[in-house]
Amino acid sequence: MDNLPSIQELISQLKDPESLVRKSAIEALGQFDSAKALPALIEHLPQENNKEIFFKSLVVTIASYGEKAVLPLIQLLDDEEKYLPAAYILMRIPDERSIIPLIKMLSDKRMTARVIAFFALKQIGAVALVPLIEALNKSKDSMTRYFVVEALGEINDKRATEAIIGVLNDSDFNVKGKAAWVVGKFGTKETIRYLLLLLQDTDPNVVRGAEHSINNINQNN
Repeated sequence: MDNLPSIQELISQLKDPESLVRKSAIEALGQFDSAKALPALIEHLPQENNKEIFFKSLVVTIASYGEKAVLPLIQLLDDEEKYLPAAYILMRIPDERSIIPLIKMLSDKRMTARVIAFFALKQIGAVALVPLIEALNKSKDSMTRYFVVEALGEINDKRATEAIIGVLNDSDFNVKGKAAWVVGKFGTKETIRYLLLLLQDTDPNVVRGAEHSINNINQNN
């Protein structure tokens, strides 16, 4: 037992030039429930971000801290170097505190950030429903609306029906098309009248989505 490295020694090993030493230190730090270990691991994120095997070790280790890691990771979503790994780890720790920051991330100019935020919100699930609906009603960014509609479709909760119907006439054809496909997951017979209007749309994806949703609703109601 006396030969085991201390937390401080392991933290020092995170800067070791030997990659296997760093990897061992990362994994060993995950065994400590310490206020010192988590900040050191999070600080190390950019260094291993492009080295897949070590990044995976970091992700698993930091995620193992669960809710203790959530707030420090949320604080990194505005960090140019760390926002992507932080969001990726948050995807593994579904927590309602992440919802608003992740919704904000859906409007990021970087598509990778938007996609990771979408998957993280999908993982959080039904707890994110109301904030997502609010974002759909308020957002002026079409790509944000697109990902919100997709997330609501994955959460698959009937309470989203009215909000999705509201964007069936969205000015952006991608949003309209996504809504047309998604609403069939939880729409009712009353929803069909809105979908019938889309059968004459000039965009074939919108028409196919409306047809698909009409069939789904008829089969399930």
